[in-house]
Amino acid sequence: MSVTETHATVELVRRIARNLTILVVEHDMEVVMNLAHRITVLHYGEVLAEGTPDEIPSNPRVQEVYLKG
Repeated sequence: MSVTETHATVELVRRIARNLTILVVEHDMEVVMNLAHRITVLHYGEVLAEGTPDEIPSNPRVQEVYLKG
């Protein structure tokens, strides 16, 4: 998606999420960190980590698999 489309989609999800729980599968970490209240990180279909947007980037397993590439 373009930047404009991504922004519009994020705003739509925020509006919908006021009254519902929403499951989002996304690879754009900026979108995830700005949208989610809770994050579950998967690696090859297995749960690698769960936490808040503040906790996930500092998780050693997430750093090892995704952030230090």
